[in-house]
Parts: sequence; C-alpha cells; structure tokens
Amino acid sequence: MTLTRPKIELFAERLLYSTNLKDKLTDSSSTAFESVKKATPFLTPDLPGRPPGLSLDHRPKTKSNYKFPKSSSLDHAESRGQVLHFFANHELLAIELMALALLKFPDSPESFQLGIVNTIEEEQIHMQLYIQRMKELGVEFGEMPLNGFFWNSLKTMSTPEEFVAGMSLTFEQANLDFSLQYKNKFSELGDHVTADVLQKVLIDEIGHVKHGVIWMNRWKAPNQSLWKAYMEHLHFPLTPMRGKAAFFDINSRKQAGLDDEFIRQMQIFSASKGRPPRVFWFNPTCEQEISSPNGSYNPPRQMADLCDDFSSLMMFLAKSDDIVLVKKKPGTEFLTMLQKCGFELPEFLESFNDPENGLKGRKLAAPQPWGWSPSSVRALSPLYPSIVKSEPTTPDQLWSEKESKKNIFGKLFSHSMYGSLAQDSYQVSTLDELNKVLLNFPIGTKIVVKAIFGSSGRNFLHLISGQSLEVNQTKWIENELAKTSFLEKKLIIEPWRERIADLSYQGVVLPSGEIEILDVTRFIVNPRGQYLGHYLGKTLEGLPSDVPRLWHHSENSWESAFQKWTVKAGHALAEQGYHGPFGIDGYIYRSLDQFHFHPLSEINPRFTMGRVALELKKKLPRNSPALWLHVSLPQIKKLGISDFSQLDLLLREKYPASIKFLNSGEAQFTSGYLPTNDPNQAKSYLSLIISDHACADWLVDENPMKIELALQN
Repeated sequence: MTLTRPKIELFAERLLYSTNLKDKLTDSSSTAFESVKKATPFLTPDLPGRPPGLSLDHRPKTKSNYKFPKSSSLDHAESRGQVLHFFANHELLAIELMALALLKFPDSPESFQLGIVNTIEEEQIHMQLYIQRMKELGVEFGEMPLNGFFWNSLKTMSTPEEFVAGMSLTFEQANLDFSLQYKNKFSELGDHVTADVLQKVLIDEIGHVKHGVIWMNRWKAPNQSLWKAYMEHLHFPLTPMRGKAAFFDINSRKQAGLDDEFIRQMQIFSASKGRPPRVFWFNPTCEQEISSPNGSYNPPRQMADLCDDFSSLMMFLAKSDDIVLVKKKPGTEFLTMLQKCGFELPEFLESFNDPENGLKGRKLAAPQPWGWSPSSVRALSPLYPSIVKSEPTTPDQLWSEKESKKNIFGKLFSHSMYGSLAQDSYQVSTLDELNKVLLNFPIGTKIVVKAIFGSSGRNFLHLISGQSLEVNQTKWIENELAKTSFLEKKLIIEPWRERIADLSYQGVVLPSGEIEILDVTRFIVNPRGQYLGHYLGKTLEGLPSDVPRLWHHSENSWESAFQKWTVKAGHALAEQGYHGPFGIDGYIYRSLDQFHFHPLSEINPRFTMGRVALELKKKLPRNSPALWLHVSLPQIKKLGISDFSQLDLLLREKYPASIKFLNSGEAQFTSGYLPTNDPNQAKSYLSLIISDHACADWLVDENPMKIELALQN
C-alpha cells in the first residue's frame, strides 16, 4: 500500500492519541482509525494518549519508585524483566515522539517521513518482543513506574533538525550502547533468548541512527561538521550525555555512518544528567587582585598565560557532571588520552568572559572559583539566580570589601596565629623597624622578607643580616608597604631556613562551620622557594630516616600537630565568615644538625595546587613513585626544544603511558608520562605526571643536563 500524506497523518494520529496499546502497536498498513480533529496549526498535546496503567507519571502514589536493576542482580529472571520494562517504555516513547514529528512537520521531505514510518514499525516490533519476553520473565508491562523524560525533553522540538538531533542522534544512539551491553550480559548469564532480542534491536538501531546521520548531513551547512550541526540543534536538557552509556561502542557508530570526529567528541563529552552541576573557574590572580587598589589588577603576560594554560586543571577538582569554564576547550586528542588513563572528564564551557553563556535555563550548584576575589564575584554573580538549594546564596557571603575578610587572604592572618610562638619571626611596619629587627640576627644570617600577599614562592626578598640594603631592595620594601595601604602596613621578617621538605594540608570549611580535613601532600620548590610541583607517591619518600619517625611515631608526632593546626586554621577562617576549600603550608627543616617542623607558615583560603595534587594522587596506584611537575617554556628552550608539542612527542616516545584495568573495569594510569594540560595549546606552562625520577630531577634543581641524559639513554 502506498502511503500518502493523509494516510501518514492518520497513522501518526493513532499512535499519538490512542489510549489503546494495541493501536500503538499496529503498523501503517492498517489505517482504520477515526481522525482526531486537531487545531490549525497543529498543537502538541501535554502528554500522549496512554491506556490505564501506562501513565507517564514517574512518581505514582500507589507504586514504589523502582530503580534500574543493578548488574549484580541480573541472574534473577525478574531483574532481567525489569530491564526490559525500562527498554519497552523507551520504545513506546520513541513511537509517540516519531508520530509527533510526522504531525508537526508535514512539509518535511516525503522520503524523510517514510523513513520515520519505517523506523516506527521496527520500534513496534521491538516493543512487542520486549513485552512478550518480560512476561516470560515474570514482569507485566505497566507494573513499574514509567518515566516521561524523553517526551518532556523533545515535545517542544520546532524543526526536523531538532527531531533528528534529539531522537536519532541522541536517544537512538544511546541504544547502540545499551542493547549491546545488555545483550552481552544476558549471553554471559546464559539467557540467550533475551540476548537474541537485543541483537535484533541493535541491528535495527544502527539503521535508525543512520537515518538521522543521512538527513543531518543533507540539512547542515556544507562546511559545517556533523558534530557542530548536532550540537547546534540539540537543546538543554538534552546533551550528548544522553546519547551514550558508560559502555561506549565505537563499531556500531561507525556502521551507522557517524564520522571519526563525531565519535571522538561524543566519547569525551561530559555533562550533568540530573544533579545541578558545580561551575569551576580558575582565577589564580585572586590574591594579587585583593592587594591591588579597588581590586583592579592587570596581570603581566606570563601570569595571563598561566591563567590560560592551567584553566583546565580545575577538571581534576570537578566530577563528570560538573562544568569547568575555560577560554578554550582542551583538544580532543588530549582529553581522549586522559579518559583512556582513567580520568573523569567534566563538561567544558568556553565562556571565560561570560560564564552565563551556555548556562541559561540550567539549575546550578554553588560556583567554585579557585579563590574569591572581586573578579570572581563579577564573573560568577550572574549565575546565582540559577542556584538550587545551595548555601551561600550570594557572593557576599563568601567575599566582601570588609577588611576582616580581606585579612584572611594575607600572610598576617597566619602569622598572627603562629608567628608569636616563633622567637625569630617578626612583623615590621617601616623601613626603620626592619633595620632594627635585622640586628637581632647573627651577622651573615640569610633572611627572607615576605610581602603580605604573594603565592607560589613569589613576592619576597632575600637579605643577609649585617649587610647594608641595596637601592633596589629598599625600593621593593617601600613599594610593598605602600601596596598594603588598606590593611596594616607590615612585612614579615624570618630567617631563611634549610628546608628539607615542604608540606601542605588540605581542608574544607563547611557551611555549618565544621572543619573537614583531607590529607597532606608534599610539594617541590627550587632553591629560591618557587613552586615546581608535587610528589604523588609516598609523602616522605627519600627523606632522612629520623624524619618518618618524628612524623608518625613520636609521642607528639608532627603529623598530629599538622592536623591540629589545620583544624585551628579552619575554625579561624570560619569565624571570619569564610567557608570553602583551604590549605595550610608547613615545612620540615634542619638546624644545628637536628630536624624541626614548622606546622603553619601560610594559610590559603582557596583551592591550591596541593588540592589538585591530592586529587591526582587518588587516580594513581597507592604509593607509586610519581611526580606532578610544572614546566616553563624557558626551561625546555634550554634543551633546544622549541615548544610543548615537541616536548610532548619526545616524552611520549621515551616514556609511554602504561595503564592497567582494575576489577571494577576502570582504567588506571600506572607509569610513564602523562600531560595534565593540553601540550598543543600551552603557551608558557605545561603540567605533567611522570613516574621516572631520573627524568624529572632536572626540574627540581633546574639542571637541564639531567633531562638531556635521560632522553639520550
């Protein structure tokens, strides 16, 4: 029988409006269905017609809210039947949405409409197979709640392209993964009858996705990629996350005609599927802003490059259903490599200057900047109306112009807590006071003068007691005292100690005021005290044997003292109204051939590189010898390496990444080299994990000969 437009319309009306399940399962050859008088133009019904017991209310009052059965329960016939119940509901929704598309887009190409009709008839067969098989397994269709997410997400489609993006390239693409995944599971359990049903579904779904690929390719702009066209016509709450499962099948996608770029982009895409996502933003200049007049700070090029190069590092603090704001999304090759090595990927949003762009209509959790400052308030305030049940509800609860809140970001805050316990640590307000304090130190003592604001081993001055100040040193001191005019005009004076280990403890000030302490990390600095990276293996690896004993086993262990000071610092921050991530720095040093521990040299009320290192460490085998290092462009140029892309190729060849698969099926990076920001985009800085200390030592003491030798061997 030839299907004319009137017959197609009758067929679609029957599928969409009938309250008889038999009507919804009757193919297009039977059009014995009275036409429903529709409004002109066509109006989408709130819900499709459904028989009693198949309502789209997913929270029925008289039924339990069933969850999708766990894999561990699938040896029970009823659990397998419940899986098919979910699948059958999806098939019914697909039939109804395809009918809706036939009615909404009467002017679409005839061959496109006939393709939808053919797809519907195959979906009807799938549904009948599901209903029959689930009944054999002891489950009746309708005895479990039915979710209407598909209908609610796609009923507002306004063009055939939106239908293809949402149905063919999202819902049906996901079915490629689910049908193959559960076909394999049921085969392993010996349920070959159900496995055969899912094999039939898989073969047909490949054709359904192909139908969408063909038409999206016809409709898109000539120079536009399929992925770009797909994303252009896919609207929230639908995202590519709905088009795949944890089990990602590349082969069936290739059979469906999806190109390699589309498949790669699909595989690495992440977004929330329900939980309001947190929005992460990297603003490492927060302390410089706070110390600048009116919060205005224009970073030098080197710092601006660092902001861009390391913006994606926030992904290691985020979960897969969170959002990371970046100026430019990391490349597909880099993200694919991270994913293969077991790292979760969040959703990246290229909204550096306008983080609200792309987030309209979405419910969000509280934003998570690297640190609160004037710029983070300006950038993130527009998101606050979208925050769901989250504290704080305004940026002012985390940041304000009040001096008490500014004070917590400076070194005076930590010095006022611990500095008074150290007899050789001072605060000075004038150049004359500084000169007098220097007289308290034996001649020839190395002295460090610290500005109130500064991080990563920057913004300090080295002096030698007994030596007259040079002109540039005097100028630096006067300038720093002038900078801190909104606070007390002070600098901190301390001896430069022979440090043998720098440590940081990470914690969180909870909204309740309680303190959650996380763990300790050990970081690496050069002889000038500037940050180079972190140890990811054993915290005290390679230190003199007395140090672990004093750290763990002494009556008053250093570890215990560090924890106590972390809690004390957290409570001090909470008293000032702060809550969020924080870290404290301490260090082990040698004096007169004895080891000592300074448990509180600095408090950082923000995320820190120590917190990132802690998250990276969780992804590696326990206590594996590894370093996380930050490499600068001048360092690699000393080796004759022109850029980070060249370094990346060199290290990948010499130290290829090794992975293993855990019992959970997850991959884990175990050894070799792994960049942690995109080497093909980095301009001035690259961060990397490397498990070979011989190769990495060059960064610790900045001796380029060591890496030359390592690369030659």
